[in-house]
Amino acid sequence: MNAPAVRPLPDLEPAAPLVLPPQAETVLPSGLTVVAIARRSTPLVEARLWVPMAEVDIAEGALLAQTLFSGTGTRSAAVIAEETQAVGGSLDCGASPDRWLVRGDCLASGLDRLLEVLADALCDARHPSREFSIERDRLADRSRVTLSQPPALAKAELLKRFYGAHPYAVETPDPERVGAVEAEQVRALHERRMRPDGAVLVLVGDLDPDEAIELAGRRLG
Repeated sequence: MNAPAVRPLPDLEPAAPLVLPPQAETVLPSGLTVVAIARRSTPLVEARLWVPMAEVDIAEGALLAQTLFSGTGTRSAAVIAEETQAVGGSLDCGASPDRWLVRGDCLASGLDRLLEVLADALCDARHPSREFSIERDRLADRSRVTLSQPPALAKAELLKRFYGAHPYAVETPDPERVGAVEAEQVRALHERRMRPDGAVLVLVGDLDPDEAIELAGRRLG
């Protein structure tokens, strides 16, 4: 029986050069870091804003995220939704044990309006009592349902084993704790911790990086 032919491995091709898309980065006088990256495959822009949230009660932090776009001194929640939808976009916020993450998107031509609405919410969110009560009840109900599921219970116990008393040990806030949070506590938390210093804004899409940096400076500087 003939032995199978042994074929040598072909030589590796030279590594292709890494070509990064055009980008720009700066730190605004307020301390906000802004990164803009051009990706012109579609006429859209994605925005991600990361704000540190260390040593914040997870229930309060989650409720701040839930009500960030529920109204400002000049815009109601409905107006915020109308203005973002008018530029083909959306805005929402989520919370984890160590950060708030604001997610946004829009048509490239609507970036200025999106950043204007975002700046208004970051600087002047009122967390209106009526909307706050509704979102608090929703979050408490979601937490109650989540913590009734065996996979969530198993994960919660595992996180406690890993992290002990560290904030990373809690991903789902206790529903009773959520129900005890008042709107005024979240307003005070917003004033105290929703700050530009240490935060990072990343813009990716059909944009000129330098122009996007300048625009972000005007709206969020």
